[in-house]
Formats: sequence, structure tokens, C-alpha cells
Amino acid sequence: MFAFAASVVTALVVLTGCSGAVVVNGLDLSNDEEVANKGMELFRSQLAPAVQSGATTIHKDANCFFVKTAPDSEEVGSTLACGPTRRLGRPIEAAWSTYQLSITQDAKGKAVAEVAEPIGWSEVLDPQLLVSPTGATPADPGSVPEPTAPPASVSDVALAGDQSFLDAEFAPLKEPWRLITPSTNLEVVATAEPEYVPAILETGGPSESDVPYFRPADGQRVVALKIRVAPSSGTAMPQVESFWGSDEQVVALDTVVSLQVGDKRVPIKDFRPKENSGYEEEPADTVTITCRTLPCEETSTTEFVVIASVPAEGPTSLTALVNGGSQALDLGSGKRSTSVSSVDYDRPDRVVDLNKSLSTELHQDAQYSDDGYTCHWTVKTTQARLGAFDPYKGWAKEGKAWLSVGLDGFDRSGECSAFDENDKATEVHLTVGKNKIKPVRVADNASVFEVPGDVTSATFSYTPQGTYVGGVHNRDFAADAATVTLEMKK
Repeated sequence: MFAFAASVVTALVVLTGCSGAVVVNGLDLSNDEEVANKGMELFRSQLAPAVQSGATTIHKDANCFFVKTAPDSEEVGSTLACGPTRRLGRPIEAAWSTYQLSITQDAKGKAVAEVAEPIGWSEVLDPQLLVSPTGATPADPGSVPEPTAPPASVSDVALAGDQSFLDAEFAPLKEPWRLITPSTNLEVVATAEPEYVPAILETGGPSESDVPYFRPADGQRVVALKIRVAPSSGTAMPQVESFWGSDEQVVALDTVVSLQVGDKRVPIKDFRPKENSGYEEEPADTVTITCRTLPCEETSTTEFVVIASVPAEGPTSLTALVNGGSQALDLGSGKRSTSVSSVDYDRPDRVVDLNKSLSTELHQDAQYSDDGYTCHWTVKTTQARLGAFDPYKGWAKEGKAWLSVGLDGFDRSGECSAFDENDKATEVHLTVGKNKIKPVRVADNASVFEVPGDVTSATFSYTPQGTYVGGVHNRDFAADAATVTLEMKK
């Protein structure tokens, strides 16, 4: 006789005969059939929601069985297995729900078992290991009715995560579909159209759902995108700390990624892993590629997956929004549409080295000097840059572009104290064809102009001007223009 503690033990149980008593280490298990019946009640209760949804089916002759330690052994371990079942998305043979048994001894020296916590929900078990105190035999898992995916309750929703988020067959695109923004190149590199809505989309994030996938809601379909985030290939216009004649602030540089279905914007809830944190952080409401200064040094090359339920009919687009300007990719054709300048796509050569010093001078008579005063002005032009986005002005309009002429400081020398200049914004201009264009901003390191998007030739002019105060009467002055012509390939 073995002494039993009144606590859970890991026991070996012996089943005698086809319908005899279950024995635990030489003691009769007094409630073997009761354990099997209570296990069945718990089993059906816990599976009821999944069964009601159709995602799980139970065999009509399902039962609960003690599990032997080996096919040729009469010893039974402390596990109860109930089934068979079929679960959506699981192999047919993964048909058994298992429970831990706790075994104690009562006052009469009989063994007593209770069903404790569940162990597994889709276990594969050898039917030779399964035995019942009533002599019942396990039904064939292959004869369990096939489950069906329940309908999804969500529509017009989207999530983003890493590539483990979705098990789908992606079809690589021959050429990526690309959107160029100040902070990133956003490239769709592969697409998929899964048949079902994954549970993560139905529940709004990672969960312990009993149902792995759902049928799309009426009028919906599922789309999946594999997206690459890469450093921007757009022209990075210069940022500065000081301006001539103004004090402007940098506009928003972040790229907000979403879907567009008809007139409706669908945010993409962002479950992408954060660095060193996995999915522990609260997900952002939408995918955002951040940028603090141009060029955006924080943008590195990564990939993520978007999964969405969208209308089955009508266009759906991937959109990138920066400072109020939107660009979109049609997810059927990859065709790009935009409300802003497209010069970053249309013009492969957008940077021209100038490296030319401009100089001019002006002599004015003086009231108390026979010789008068002569002032010399110089400025060096560095690069001309054509781009769609300026960090202070935002997007250029559709059909237009920003042209930045890089400057290496303004300087003057000679007898210049009597030359009271205006601000530099009035001293520079650009000539395109017959049009004289004033700058939208001027700083020590650059002058920026709005030009036609197809510009190929322009002349930059520097004309020092202001008020001369060294004569009998103050008078306006303007030096001869110093110019440089820049040519850009179309």
C-alpha cells in the first residue's frame, strides 16, 4: 500500500479489463467514469463559442479518455484527452483536447481524480493510447465534419506588422511601385490576395482567438502588401538656421501612410516591432515614417507587411501624406496619382554643380571726396538643386518645382560704409525664358525659386542695391548684375 498525500501527484493509473475499474498505484479510482463525464462537460463548454461560430466541429461520438504511457502498457498517466475535433486551420490529426488530472486519496483509501487545467487544444495522439472506463473506443478524426470559417465583422480596416504577421503567398512585382517623399521611398515590392481575413485583422491586433481566420464580410475582399521603406531619392533641399528678410520654420516632414477607399481614408494601425521592444509597446494609430531634418538620416531600409479588408469593388490606393500633400498608388495597377509636384520622378538629373564666384562693383561720387567710394560684392554659387519639396515651403505645386541655388556666403569689400543695402531677397532673382522670378526664400547658403517642372535653363542674377548715403543727397543705387547660367537635363 502506498501513502497518498492530499495534494496533486503525478500518478500512474492501471485500467483492468475493457470496462473494469481504473487503478492508481494499486488503488481503485473510485470516480473514473465521473472524471470522464466531467471532462466531457468542461470540454464542450470551453469549445462552445468556437463550435457556435463553425470554426470547430466535434464528432458525434466524442468522448474523454485516459492516456496510456505506451501502446503495449496498461499504465495510464495523469492526462485526460477529449475528442476528436476539427479546428479551422489545423491538421485533421490534431484532434484532441487534453487536461491535467489531479489525484488524491479519500478517507476510505480510495483514489479520487479531478480534472485540473487544460494542457493543449489541438494535440496529435495515437489512438492506441486512448482508453475509457466504459470500454468506448475513440472515433476516427477523419470522420469529424469539416469546420467552416465564420464571417468577419470588420470592414475597411488595415494593420501593419513584420513579415511574421501574415502567412500568405506573395507575388513579387517585376518593378516596385514607388512613392517618393522627403522622408522615404515607399515601395510596394509584392502583393497577395488572401482568401480569408486573418484573426489579427478581425480582433484588431495579436490575440488568443480560437478562430484563425474568417470569411470576408459581405462586399469586402482581403489585400496584402509587402512594403519596403528606404532612404528618400528625392532632392533634399537645404535647411538653414538664419534667413535674410524672414524667420521661417521647418514644415512637417513625416510621411503618414494609409489606404484610400473611394472618398474614405483608412488608417493603417501600426504593429511593427519597435527597436528592442517587440510588440510590447502600444501600437500607433497609423504608420508614420518620421523625419526631423533633411536629408532624413533616421530612415533605414526595412520591410513590413500590410493586411487589409477593403471593398471588393472600386479602387483602393496606398497613400503617402506629407504636410498636406498627398500621393497615391492604385493597388490594382500600380499607377501613381498626385496632387503635388512630380519632378522627383520625372527628372533623373536634378543636381548641377556650379562652383562659380560672382562679383560686381559700383563707384559713387562723394560729398567730401574727389575720388568717391567704390564697393565690391562677391558671392560663390555652389550647386543648383531641383526638387519637389522644400523644408520651409512644403510641396511645389503640380507641374512646378523648387530650384535652389546654393550660395557660399555674401561678402563685400572696399569703401562700402555709404552703401546701405536692402535685404538679400530683393537682390537676387532667376530668369527662365522671358520670366523674371523672385525668390521664395533667401538665406546665407541658398536662394530658392518656384520654377516650371520642365525647366532646363535658367540664369541666376545677383544685383546689390539699396540706398547710397555718401553724397549730397541720399539716392538709390544698383550695381551691375553678376550672373551665372545653369543648364539641366530634362
